[in-house]
Amino acid sequence: VEAASMLQILLLKAFTREHAAVIMVDDAIFLDAASWKMLLRIATEVPHVLLVIATRPLNKLYMAAFAEEIPQEFKALRRLPKTIYAPLQPRGDGVLYKIACLSLGVADVPPMLADFLLARANGNPKVVKECCYELRAHYELFTVEDGQVWLRDGIDWLRLGSSMRCPFSVRALCARRLDRLSYKAQMIIKIASLLGNGRFSFRVIQDVYPLREKKSLQREFSMLRKFNIICPADPPL
Repeated sequence: VEAASMLQILLLKAFTREHAAVIMVDDAIFLDAASWKMLLRIATEVPHVLLVIATRPLNKLYMAAFAEEIPQEFKALRRLPKTIYAPLQPRGDGVLYKIACLSLGVADVPPMLADFLLARANGNPKVVKECCYELRAHYELFTVEDGQVWLRDGIDWLRLGSSMRCPFSVRALCARRLDRLSYKAQMIIKIASLLGNGRFSFRVIQDVYPLREKKSLQREFSMLRKFNIICPADPPL
């Protein structure tokens, strides 16, 4: 492992001797110890590299592979004089309101619904988006017609808030949303994740669907498209 790391550093130095490079690492919270060590070596030993690392908060509430402590290499990277640490702050209510409007396809959201969404978003735009889909799909609190949101009469917002128990993380929201799907819809999502090209046609899904019972498969596929869980191929394959 050490020999491989040394070789990678030498190759990076040779590559960047005349041309600077940018290395981007996303979801760094899932890196293993060896990867953190490599990033620290790149930051300290390779002069012409801009290292961009994006991660969720590294703390005791959510440590991913690091269940006991924050990686020492992460701490060392933050202490480097040249490191710029830029935590993302919660978005303002105005931005979240616009995202709610876009998610529902309307110009305005009723004040009671907007207050309900903003109170649970904790500044996270993706939580607002997922909450919109959750309320529309499973609670049937409103309908959207002619670009307007029409609330159902007699909504008990306090009771809804206590019963919904809306998670504050996108991961938890998506997991709960997927758990509520039928087994056919879950199988479609598994197939889509294996195909992994981002957009899918019904014909491809139907051809590789492993179960014999394919009745209502088109309806399940359309439902997943409606709620933006999967995206159709454009043009259709």
